[in-house]
Amino acid sequence: LVHLLSRDPAIGSGPEFNCFNHPEVYEAAALRRAWPELRRGRAVPAGYIDVPVFMTHREHYGITDHLIEQWLGDSESGAGFVSQLKEHLHRVLKCELVLEKSPTNIYCFRDAGESLPGVKLIHMIRDGRDVTVSLMRRGFNLFGAGSRWLYDTVRGLEAREASNYLEVRYESLVADPDPVCRSLLSHLGVDRLQP
Repeated sequence: LVHLLSRDPAIGSGPEFNCFNHPEVYEAAALRRAWPELRRGRAVPAGYIDVPVFMTHREHYGITDHLIEQWLGDSESGAGFVSQLKEHLHRVLKCELVLEKSPTNIYCFRDAGESLPGVKLIHMIRDGRDVTVSLMRRGFNLFGAGSRWLYDTVRGLEAREASNYLEVRYESLVADPDPVCRSLLSHLGVDRLQP
């Protein structure tokens, strides 16, 4: 989905970033306190899967520890920190809209929806049976795979009532992508996907 949408020059994306899946990001004082551990790759678990890393693929996004510390010093809120990050990503990716697709962002969907002005949440839900089989092929046992699908899906549904939330069925995208893409683009405020 991200590759499809980022064909439009106004939309930028990159590898999984692992930033918005840390609850500390949404409150500047908590982020400052957590920064030494985040920097060392020792983030406190925020959900079913432990994501100890913070802002992965920094070289791709042109981000350094010094830049993060500068944003932390200049920010009075989590939204202020994310605003500086967003402006930086717009410059680096040469785009107007940034899509970030780390699956574990779902752990903080409600936090993001409530605290980040202008953020748009897209919750893509896939049939749990297919997800379970896929995870089992990657080493999960049946209980672990099913539990992860259930946990992740429910965490996303916590944001369901927010006006900036859109729920999309994976199977609908695969079966009939045009209307689903139109709905997504409308949600994102993009008139149409350019070729």
